[in-house]
Amino acid sequence: MEVVAAAVRSEFLHVGLRVSREAMREMGMEETQYLGLDDVVLHALEQSGGKAFQNPGMLLGFLMDHMDSDSPELRVLGRNLDNGLLAPFRDEMARPEPDLRVAASRARAYLTDVCMVGEEAAHSVAEGIAKGVARWRGLDYVCIDWEKDEPKDVVPDGQVEQPPHGKARVAKPVLWRKEPLDHLSAIYAVAVVIVAVAVASIAFAVFAVTPRAQRSIVSGFDSSQATEEETDWDIEGPRSKPDPSMTSGQIVTWDCVWFGSYPQREITPNFAVFTELEVADWDKHGDAKVNGVRYHRISREDTTNDWYWLDDAPDYRYFLWEPIKWRVLKANDSHALLVADMALDAQQYNAKNTNVTWETSSVRSWLNGYGADSNQPKVDYSHKGFCDMAFTESQREAILSTDVKNGDNAKFGTSGGKDTDDKVFLLSESEVYGSGGEKNGFSDESLVFDEARRCKASDYASAMGAWRSSDGGLENNCWWWLRSPGEKPEKAADVYDDGHVYRLGIDVDNNDGAIRPALTIDLESSEITYADILSSNETVS
Repeated sequence: MEVVAAAVRSEFLHVGLRVSREAMREMGMEETQYLGLDDVVLHALEQSGGKAFQNPGMLLGFLMDHMDSDSPELRVLGRNLDNGLLAPFRDEMARPEPDLRVAASRARAYLTDVCMVGEEAAHSVAEGIAKGVARWRGLDYVCIDWEKDEPKDVVPDGQVEQPPHGKARVAKPVLWRKEPLDHLSAIYAVAVVIVAVAVASIAFAVFAVTPRAQRSIVSGFDSSQATEEETDWDIEGPRSKPDPSMTSGQIVTWDCVWFGSYPQREITPNFAVFTELEVADWDKHGDAKVNGVRYHRISREDTTNDWYWLDDAPDYRYFLWEPIKWRVLKANDSHALLVADMALDAQQYNAKNTNVTWETSSVRSWLNGYGADSNQPKVDYSHKGFCDMAFTESQREAILSTDVKNGDNAKFGTSGGKDTDDKVFLLSESEVYGSGGEKNGFSDESLVFDEARRCKASDYASAMGAWRSSDGGLENNCWWWLRSPGEKPEKAADVYDDGHVYRLGIDVDNNDGAIRPALTIDLESSEITYADILSSNETVS
């Protein structure tokens, strides 16, 4: 089986390279500009035994090295392509009766609407992934005619080897059709083509839906008591090893999973879909679908502050709903403690500057969708908080209620208030430094500029008001709230952009703090999919 997989992977990789070269010729690139990319991609595959293509970002890294580019757009392209292209297939394969045509349609819409790829090329890429997944998982699949958007009834030329179980009906690959790319930089366009085609060509050879064993459901799970045993789902807590090149003296790796979705990447006027978003049919929650892709819009009035809105900015800003990536901090055989990989939003710890604890804070109510009686400012977040926005009903059922311990400030003794029982919460002092923090992969010292504690803010979080650093080496890092009190009851502790813990705390009504949610998940849930392995030096594998 491995030999067959390797042979098929190699065959489709070469097809992808040929398509890439044709695409670059159509875009007017000189041969010297793309000559040698074949060797780069093949080298990536050879050196990693195929693992370089488990995540598009890894392939992108090889290509970036070759093209000698440090474009910030390229740095996030791998993650965006993974979310836009592969996530629809992960979601669909998690269903009892997956329909790969639905996933292919979503992927195609992403390429045309967000990446501005031509319709024919987008269709070819989406169908390529669908065909590969069908073959790899032994499913029936009928290729869709991109011009008529209807199933084809024949298997052309019998070119594709039948899977061990079932059959996949496929069509010949359709090459790139030249489309205007006025709003993309040349390097960004090249990366879209190369990475998208390469992903489509070989994704099926490494795409797999991780099986889940039967596990017991544990309610009232105490995050501080979780063990770090490896689960039946092959995920575990963070692993660290000494590394003198890191400020913290160690490099940490986490297993990551996809769960829920949230607006994250901004769709600016440079994107072709922007004009359609301006006239879309937006619902009362600020959501709309354009060509099957879900978007969210906000106005200045929706934000905690409008510091990151230009004076001549349009009335609304638009964002793409994307899967939420979570780091696994602790895991055992039935459940895992997760923290968001990125800061997802901006909120005040409390809507009023007054003495408050986690129990009575407005941010706790906002995270969980509690009513006005649950927080000191008396703000009603019923059905409009983070939990309701980020998760479907079935996903909310997969989140376990956590016994949230609210200890006093470790340095100043400020009362942490009563313990609470919540589904979504913020991490505490004891979970980001000291012995508890060390178990979660963080430095045991609060003042260390710990890479593992650093966190970037999404475009959406920034637009909502979250401060983002522009310092060299810390670009787009934010400071994020902890639930623990600061030196006084009207302050809350936080983690700075450089990764040190600010135990003095910041006024609870500060309006540029970022939100990095945490929760405990039932690993039996079919709502979770494995993402990748992330390291504190920002590499992904």
